[in-house]
Amino acid sequence: MLKTVGNPSTRYGDQTVIDGNIVIGTAGKGIDFSATPGTGTSELLDDYEEGTWTPTLATDGTNFASVTYSSVTAARYTKVGNVVHIQGQLRTASVDATGASGNVIIGNLPFASIANAAGTNSGSSPLSVGDVRTWAVNQPSAMQVDGNSTNVYLQYRSLANGATSFVAVADVGTGSNANSIQFAGTYLAA
Repeated sequence: MLKTVGNPSTRYGDQTVIDGNIVIGTAGKGIDFSATPGTGTSELLDDYEEGTWTPTLATDGTNFASVTYSSVTAARYTKVGNVVHIQGQLRTASVDATGASGNVIIGNLPFASIANAAGTNSGSSPLSVGDVRTWAVNQPSAMQVDGNSTNVYLQYRSLANGATSFVAVADVGTGSNANSIQFAGTYLAA
């Protein structure tokens, strides 16, 4: 039931929903904020979504022969317009790195990220790394969303010189309950 606050014979005034939802029935429509001052290219809020997704441990080269995940591997997301906030945890039960090469990524983001301002695919959205445990070496200390993809590159900071480098296949632990990482952050969806 929609309750009109003010004169019910007009279409103006505050609206209160007593029971039920406001449903946008046409794709591409939403809440239009164009009456408020702004300089943006769009003032239409046309998407909101919450859900879960499953992060995967992979590489940007030859992938792992197999990866088995611990039951704690899970993630959630909230998408408002094209802004996606993610949080999650990944932990492996075992990894077979036979033949694997390249940089280590967390794959399977819920939405592909937007390319950076130059239109290239280089990463442009840093994510926060929380608790990290049981990597073989070079535990991740930073994450970067790869532009125009569903991948997040893992990075570590060298204790020797402070330089940031990508986590490599050789840095991944292969034993039980290894490669534990908690993460959170925000990126823009394409």
